[in-house]
Amino acid sequence: MTINLYRSIKAYYDVKKHSIWLGNVHKPDLKYGYAPVPNSVGYELYSKEPNLSYDRKIPLKYDKNGFRVPIKKTESSSATNKRPLILALGCSFTYGAKVHATSTYTYLVGKQLNGESINAGVSAYGLTQILMKAKELILKYKPDYVLVQYSPWLVGGTKNSPASVFSKRTQSLFR
Repeated sequence: MTINLYRSIKAYYDVKKHSIWLGNVHKPDLKYGYAPVPNSVGYELYSKEPNLSYDRKIPLKYDKNGFRVPIKKTESSSATNKRPLILALGCSFTYGAKVHATSTYTYLVGKQLNGESINAGVSAYGLTQILMKAKELILKYKPDYVLVQYSPWLVGGTKNSPASVFSKRTQSLFR
């Protein structure tokens, strides 16, 4: 158990060691370990090189449903009745860590199809959380397309630790 816990923490640290969140954008969640705060705005701070101060700042915004949206997107333009509707599920790659929301593959696919995208990607989520989200969101939104990120680390991380945990005290994630 100790070895698996260490591996999970080390894997997460290796991926996310150079970024932190600024603002009240995540909260503890009994079902998922942690979750985005609906209607929140903040920043992802990160350094380009190890051991440097946080010299990069990417703005982030979650809509009323806790999905990542472009900063300038208004709630009225966030309606999910535009078709085709694309639902994207995954970890930080789907969420779009270290890039603006308008540069995520989720956003770009929706734009290319002249539809609407739901970016349900959350940094550090594993396969367990992604599957739970899929069951919940597919029934609720009835998307025309579902994009599910598959990366080898999603399976490995889930075997070692089923959910990331959010520390309210330090405003950070650990797995």
